[in-house]
Amino acid sequence: SKTGEEDETKGFELGAVDYIAKPFNPATLLARVKTHTALRQARLDLQEWNSNLKRKVINQTGIIREKTREINDITGTVSISISSLLTVFLNMLKMIDISHVNHANDVSKLVCEAVKGRFNSETIMDLKLAATLHDIGMLSLSQHKINVMATCKQEDYYLHPQRGQSILDEVKSLEYIALMIRHHHEAFDGAGFPDGLKGDDIPLGAQLIGIADFIANAIQSVSEDQAEYAMKMLILNTGKLFNPKLVAFFNTSIINETLLIARDKS
Repeated sequence: SKTGEEDETKGFELGAVDYIAKPFNPATLLARVKTHTALRQARLDLQEWNSNLKRKVINQTGIIREKTREINDITGTVSISISSLLTVFLNMLKMIDISHVNHANDVSKLVCEAVKGRFNSETIMDLKLAATLHDIGMLSLSQHKINVMATCKQEDYYLHPQRGQSILDEVKSLEYIALMIRHHHEAFDGAGFPDGLKGDDIPLGAQLIGIADFIANAIQSVSEDQAEYAMKMLILNTGKLFNPKLVAFFNTSIINETLLIARDKS
C-alpha cells in the first residue's frame, strides 16, 4: 500500500529485487512472479553447470599434468602440457559454438605475432594460452540458450571474465593465465569490467589480449578493407580503452598476414 517513489527506492535499497504496489492486477502479479521464479531456476541451473564444468576441468587438468610428468621423465620437454590444455579447452568451447573456437584462435594468433621478438618464449607461451582461453567463461552461457531472458544473458556476459578465471583458479601454475583472462575487458581509462582497473594496474597480458580481441571482432563487422577498418577503430579508442604503447605493437600488416591472408589461402 506504500506507493510513494521514496518507498519503492527504500525497498530496493533494503535488498528487494522487485516492488509491486497496491492495488495490483492479479495477472500482472502472476506474470512477474513467474519471471522471478524462472530467473531463480536459471541461476540454480547455471550454478550446477559451473560446478560440474569446474570438476571436469580440474579432473582433465590433473590427468594432463600427470601424463606430462610421465612424458617429461622420458623427453625432458613440457610442450605437450600447453598443447594438451589448449586441446581440452577448445573442445569445451565447441560445446557452445565453433565460432568461439575460431575467435579464440584469431586472438591468440594476433597476440603472438604482435609480441614476436619483444618477449621471451615462456612469456609468449603464457600469452598464447591465455589468449586462446580468454572467453572460456562463456561456457557458462550455454545453459542460458533455452528459456532465459535477454537481460539475464547480458548480465551473465559481464560475468564471463570472472567465471573464466574461476575455471583455472584451482591450478596454481595457471594463476597468471587466470588473471589475464579475468582482466581482458578492463579499459585503460578505468571504464572496463569486471574490476574497473586503470592503466598499468591492468596486467600487461590482459591489455594485449583485449586489443587483439577488439581487432578480431572489428574485422568481422565489415566485408571490405577489414584490416584498415580495425586499425582505424583501434586508434579511435587508444587512450580510452587501450594503452597507446601497446597499440603500437599492432598494424594492418600483422592483421592481414595473421588472419586475412591466411584465411584466403585456406
